[in-house]
Amino acid sequence: MLYFNLFVALTSLSAYLSYCFRHIQSNVFVLITSWCIFALIYILSIFTGPLEFIGSMHLVFSNADFYSLVVDGMLGYLLFAGCLHIDIYSFFKHLKVIATLAIVTTLLSFVITAYLIHFVMAYMGLEHSLVSCFLYAAVIAPTDPVAVLALLKNLNLSKALYAKIGSESLLNDGVGVVLFVSVLKFAHVSEVSAQIFYDMLAFFLFEGFLGLFFGVFIAFLMLKYSRIKTDKNMGNQNIFLLLTLLNVGYICAKLLHFSPPLVAVGSGLYSSYIIQSLQEDSKNVIYVFWDTIDEILNYSLFFIVGFQVIFIEPNATYFVLMLLAIGVNFLVRFISVFIPLLSLKVGYSQNTTLYKTLVMGGLKGGLSLALALSIPRDFSNFDMIFDMTYAVVAFTVIVQGLSIERYLKLVKSRTRMDDLVI
Repeated sequence: MLYFNLFVALTSLSAYLSYCFRHIQSNVFVLITSWCIFALIYILSIFTGPLEFIGSMHLVFSNADFYSLVVDGMLGYLLFAGCLHIDIYSFFKHLKVIATLAIVTTLLSFVITAYLIHFVMAYMGLEHSLVSCFLYAAVIAPTDPVAVLALLKNLNLSKALYAKIGSESLLNDGVGVVLFVSVLKFAHVSEVSAQIFYDMLAFFLFEGFLGLFFGVFIAFLMLKYSRIKTDKNMGNQNIFLLLTLLNVGYICAKLLHFSPPLVAVGSGLYSSYIIQSLQEDSKNVIYVFWDTIDEILNYSLFFIVGFQVIFIEPNATYFVLMLLAIGVNFLVRFISVFIPLLSLKVGYSQNTTLYKTLVMGGLKGGLSLALALSIPRDFSNFDMIFDMTYAVVAFTVIVQGLSIERYLKLVKSRTRMDDLVI
């Protein structure tokens, strides 16, 4: 219990201090603070004796089920809270663009990343299998909605642009989790065959698309016949109804073997549609509660991400591989966003803001690390996969996260944002 209280205290202090440094994004500040605390602990351990405390920390984090904590615990709440801020009318108006970007971008990123990393590892002479490359690609393919939505909240974007970028991140997150589970299910195979791809596709469609539709369906059943739509002054009662919806959806998803993140997205989008019919006072009560939950879990997640640096293998070869992984990730994001937009006959010159925002906004975060840490530790290339993942997460959150905010503010000062979106 002492360690839990210490964690909450340090996370809360980091979050509090982040508001004092407005020029740095809160998530970035909390992540850097976490690194500084870890470095301080490491330095003190060196001067006070053997690194026993660091070893005990490594043991604690190794035994922790980070996948269950993030994917089964925090992610549902974060996705649901994020969906409530999506303008549902803009979402349906641009559904074709959003769905194409979320699905095609993630799948393209998955395939291209796998083969590029396979080429990089072969060029460096590292022992690996193609399956491990696909496993890493599944880990890094989805953008992290926690990081993306936290960034978008700090920017005064048009509803259309917010809906496209936020919804793309929410949906491709769910798609990415299902994709990872699909690959991990077949990670034991020695070589990739056509039959394996067919089996993965069937598993992917069942868990993913049915999960999304089930989320909408269960939200429709629970909210359609409740008083949330007719009674404008229910206050906190609405909050408990939404909490019930989210958790019942998670339980049903587990029992029916659907994807819990996509069930949360489906129920969250339908809840957003219902909530928009309420009076302002009732909506504000709901938004304040979910925004608070969102920020608490968000800061906690990024503080934990900082301490995951303990798993990085101090190896010169891996360091070079981490740098190459950063380059591959940015190149793949550039390609995987361009092709879907091209297929939709969306001109680059007319949509530079959307295109560059999607490329620069392809942030990775705690989700990718949670997926990487859920790979069995006895998997042959676990260390390489985790090191590459951590490098990409750190780079995208800090470098891209800060760059996109400055870029959009610069563009907004020169022209109207509404003229630059599809």
